[in-house]
Amino acid sequence: NTWFNEAFTWRMVLLLVLILVTLWLSRSVLYRDRMANSWGIMLFNGSIFVVTFVIYALIGIAANKKTPLHFDKAYLFPSAAAWLTGFIGLLVALLVLVGINAYLTAGQPAWLLKRFDADRVKAVIEKFGGNENSHLAFLRDKRIYFYQEDGQDVVFFMYRRISDKLLIMGEPIGDPEKFPAAIDDFVAKADQSDLKLVFYEINQELTMSLHESGFDFIKTGEDGLVDLDSFTLSGKRHRGERALMHKFDREGYQFEILQPPFTDSLMTTLKQISDEWLDHKAEKG
Repeated sequence: NTWFNEAFTWRMVLLLVLILVTLWLSRSVLYRDRMANSWGIMLFNGSIFVVTFVIYALIGIAANKKTPLHFDKAYLFPSAAAWLTGFIGLLVALLVLVGINAYLTAGQPAWLLKRFDADRVKAVIEKFGGNENSHLAFLRDKRIYFYQEDGQDVVFFMYRRISDKLLIMGEPIGDPEKFPAAIDDFVAKADQSDLKLVFYEINQELTMSLHESGFDFIKTGEDGLVDLDSFTLSGKRHRGERALMHKFDREGYQFEILQPPFTDSLMTTLKQISDEWLDHKAEKG
């Protein structure tokens, strides 16, 4: 009873009540379902603990008279028991923080765990058309986020999660008029789980639209488009390409664009070529 009365004074009780009231008043701001750590945050926090443990252990060794090199422990710790108590405290703090982090990062939203649904992807592409990246959805190495209106899929995104980021491949696919609403919906859903969207390989129009919505952008490359009707290898600029084409002709290489439907034997041959080219590496795209 004496310990309880000393630990929980009326000032402490008043402070706890004030904290509870503040949390209750701010409940509308606390909208996130979970927390997501970035690689930078985990590296920073881990480095702090590693450095702290190493320094504390070295201090304990230096304060031990049995070691060849030691300092007067009075300058560091009054006794070995005091150092051990502090070391145990660090271990307890580490376990508590790991437990809190595991609790706050536990669970995943349902949309992040959905399996690839080829029928839904095909339906959106057949209804609204695809783009230069839409076929990459069928590699099944990326997840798909669908945006719906009135229970119907109108837009989908291809993405892959990396730490606390969702890396989105290319522009959205579906009804172009619904792109702004779909992006806002995806941003809100991701933010609810403390995740951030990163768009990759998008056109200038979408880049400017995202910038107006608060996204930052950086140019890392560009796509090259060729008008086949007007393209020619004549002139000094294409001297190297002409030499390469002549080499292909001499060695009997042939180029042909095949149109569907494709035969099973052709697909088998293409798969063998692809497997040999990949050499057990993961498909990229």
